[in-house]
Amino acid sequence: MSARIRLLSAFLLLAAPTFAQPSSTARSQPTAASGAPMAPVTWLEPVPGDKSSGPPLLRELAPSDPRLKDCERWVDNEPARFTRTLIAWAWKTLGTPRSWPQGRLGVLLRPGGNNAEFGFRLERAGAVEDHSDVPFIILEADPRSLSDTLLHEGGHVLHMIAARGRHPSGGWSSVPHTTFAVTDPLTAMSEGYAIHFETLLGHYARDPEARAFYHRLAPAFDLKNSRRAEFYAPIADLMTFSQSWARYQAVRETWPAFEGHVYPGEYLRSQFDPARDRAVLKPANAMVASEGVVASTLFWISATLADRAGAKPGGGLDQPGLQAAEQQLLEAIALLPARNGFRPDIVDLVSAVGAPGSPERGVAISRFVSVTRGVTARPEVREKWAALYRDGVGLDINGSKPLFAEMDTLRDGVVEAAAKDPRSLRTAVGPVVPVRAPKVMLELKALGEKFPLEFDLNAAGDADWLAAGADRAASEKIQRERDKAPFASVGDFEKRTGMLLAKLGLEEITP
Repeated sequence: MSARIRLLSAFLLLAAPTFAQPSSTARSQPTAASGAPMAPVTWLEPVPGDKSSGPPLLRELAPSDPRLKDCERWVDNEPARFTRTLIAWAWKTLGTPRSWPQGRLGVLLRPGGNNAEFGFRLERAGAVEDHSDVPFIILEADPRSLSDTLLHEGGHVLHMIAARGRHPSGGWSSVPHTTFAVTDPLTAMSEGYAIHFETLLGHYARDPEARAFYHRLAPAFDLKNSRRAEFYAPIADLMTFSQSWARYQAVRETWPAFEGHVYPGEYLRSQFDPARDRAVLKPANAMVASEGVVASTLFWISATLADRAGAKPGGGLDQPGLQAAEQQLLEAIALLPARNGFRPDIVDLVSAVGAPGSPERGVAISRFVSVTRGVTARPEVREKWAALYRDGVGLDINGSKPLFAEMDTLRDGVVEAAAKDPRSLRTAVGPVVPVRAPKVMLELKALGEKFPLEFDLNAAGDADWLAAGADRAASEKIQRERDKAPFASVGDFEKRTGMLLAKLGLEEITP
């Protein structure tokens, strides 16, 4: 699965850098229309013929390079200005690497570029400079890449700047990441952070084309011979791999918090299809391992703080209230400790927003509980939610009143407990206990390889267990036992369920 791992881990930090103290930016630094400074762009290209190991050897584009003028023009757009403004603030406030004192944004132009990476060497004036502690973006030299793609990948750069190299290696992911997939807490944290920028774009953008796309103001019904036509819309969004349209609609509506429909024999459809079974909430481990849940949580924290500061939907990404809200999230990331297993995760980030007892911390906790419905603290919510959903389907208005009251009390209790001790938000979150079904092979054609079904025992739902070959009765028994308390290990799983991993066609793996 090497290609899949490379795809998933391209944005992760590779080394722990030494950071200088925050410093002032260069006088020539460009500014956005709001007057806020933006990070200047250093345009890069690979040095031809370089076959050395280690970080890539790059060089700056020559002033006469015909791409330079076009790229400077293409990067003058709302998403790019938003990203560059936050990067300038992050470098200045959180500190720049000693080798990168002016806080620029490095953009490597390369065909097929669509990711962020960490560390490079720069050939300049006959010498080679070491920038192994500097994140940069790899993009195509075209308008789309230097707008929407730059926004997402710029989110990864911001995450790297704020984390300051404290996440030295990648995590484990059961399936390639998309908006709806359950992967692992580290992948979910990084991807979810970047995705929430796209949700902000759909919500706050002033640009007419962005609003037309995300709000479906001008569907292309009569566009001939194109996968972008409305005729193909549901399939086309899947085939973007990132599920671009869903990154606003679904994330805003918190759909990723619910399990996908179970399609027997079509496991990837159960994972990636935007259709959600809104009677079934994800279990605790799946919540923190879902990049869609992370994105939804961060979007609603940022949107709430921004709106309270006067930001308006459609008022532009340069609104001061929105910029300030995003700065608070970056400050929270900067406070997180070094990686330990699959942490820090979204619960750690929510717990670091603002000061204890502050309105900002209250917003972060409340929005996280609202998105997850409190499952990470009280797993019994899943059963109660399903019962309440059935009441809704049957229009049992009077019969549902006691359950509504019970859920209100439960939610208030989760929020109040977390305000006193945020660790209570992870009461039901257990360790990642990954297993593999070696005989069940999955395939994404674009990756050019097949890979076995893998999942976390503490995150698995019906789709995982049925794909592995268990029957529904066994799946329900396992999940009931897990919801009593997360499995501590494979041994704990086998003891409490009475089922041997080998008999289920599974094997334990090391992430």
